[in-house]
Amino acid sequence: MINLNYQSSDTSLLPSDFQLEDYKKIARDSKKRFLQFCFSNAEIPDQGFKIHISATQINYQVILDEVFDLCKSNLIDFKYISNREQLLDNLAGKDDLWASGKFITIYPSSLDDFKKVIVKLYENNGSV
Repeated sequence: MINLNYQSSDTSLLPSDFQLEDYKKIARDSKKRFLQFCFSNAEIPDQGFKIHISATQINYQVILDEVFDLCKSNLIDFKYISNREQLLDNLAGKDDLWASGKFITIYPSSLDDFKKVIVKLYENNGSV
């Protein structure tokens, strides 16, 4: 996911606290399905620790906002389905079996970061 050619017309979901400076941290997959925030400036390995976050049709914006704030403040990369229609199809199980229910993917850089992120997610009252 290296393409930095971001077009807002491909995106109907953004974090509520999205700032102009955050544009510099955006990467886009070639199919324009995911929007990725590259806060760490590190190359994401093909294999490693990933945290998948799901949501519902009711709470997806709250979940996105909490993950965005957590990842931005801790310089952790993540991607998410950035189009509402595609997200709703994903949540309804209309996606590939391996992708269904995976709204957000967080990429901790190490086992220690993985553990810290999991703890912080649960500290948010388990809402994420």
